[in-house]
Amino acid sequence: MNKVGILTYHHAINYGATLQGYALWQTVKKLGYDVEFIDYRPIKAIRSYFFNRYFLTNITKSIKIENFLNNHAKQGYFRTHNNAQLKKKQFNYDIVIVGSDEVWNINSIRGFDKSYFFDFVEDTQITKLSYAASFGRTKSLDEHAEEVSFLLNQFDSISVRDFNSLNIVKNECNCNATKVLDPTFLADYSEIISEVNQKEEYLLVYAFNLSPEEENIIKYLSHSKGLKIISIGYHNKIAHKNLVTVSTEEWLGYFKQASYIVSSFFHGTIFSIIFGKSFTTLSRGDKSIKVNDLLGNLGLERCIFSSKLNIHDFSEKNMAVDYTEVYEKLSPQISLSRKFIKEGLHGKD
Repeated sequence: MNKVGILTYHHAINYGATLQGYALWQTVKKLGYDVEFIDYRPIKAIRSYFFNRYFLTNITKSIKIENFLNNHAKQGYFRTHNNAQLKKKQFNYDIVIVGSDEVWNINSIRGFDKSYFFDFVEDTQITKLSYAASFGRTKSLDEHAEEVSFLLNQFDSISVRDFNSLNIVKNECNCNATKVLDPTFLADYSEIISEVNQKEEYLLVYAFNLSPEEENIIKYLSHSKGLKIISIGYHNKIAHKNLVTVSTEEWLGYFKQASYIVSSFFHGTIFSIIFGKSFTTLSRGDKSIKVNDLLGNLGLERCIFSSKLNIHDFSEKNMAVDYTEVYEKLSPQISLSRKFIKEGLHGKD
């Protein structure tokens, strides 16, 4: 049985990051491979997660996310914290995959980390893949273009999850790439989701640092639909209930049971679609690139709210989602995404 190592942001204190990692792990596992996360946790990222005013909250979240990974996935035995340590380790993988998430965002808190381009994998017999990797808000590689291009040209197969990343790979690195779905669209959550004990119907908010305009649209939706406001993952003053440190399993349960969802996060939007919910996505600057890309493909641009919109005009446009049409558009993309993974894993066979 071939052994597969996944390099991603599995340890991030973020439900979406955790679930995208789990989803890719589960997808590869179900194809019959021995798969685990390469347990790489850069010091820069750890400092960002914990050395801030949310320290105690993030400690609690981190423990629950770690429990989730230990219970439902597999992490590598060796834990490393920088590129030099990775290069010293002797990994016995036949295949390595980087992705998904913004693993190639060279303008993030992690900076330009060559580890996510597999510079530490020197054995040419090891198959290198990317799955749904993203450059995030990075628009150009600038001074890193030559090095990134060299590293990506060592890959056997490349896939990305948005058009911005596709253009960078093709135009700046002269590599072929396939655009695929985020792996969360491919997984089955029935075995890990927790049922929640919430009798009243509710509007679920998965967002932080709400602007006055965003608070107003949430309160408007809550009032017009007769729903209580529950905020998950973050504290919001307009919520009737705040659930800041739920487990990943409970997070899924609250999404599944919600009557309406408002989120500023990419994966908040994805799980609204997965569970067939009416939803509103809050547009947030550069972070909106990937959300706009996804919703544009599915004909759901009307579900995006920006502060430039009038509340009443927005409410008229944001009708209930026809998921028959959405799933008709998603189905071939899911098939293509699964095909990419299956064929990529065959590697050099």
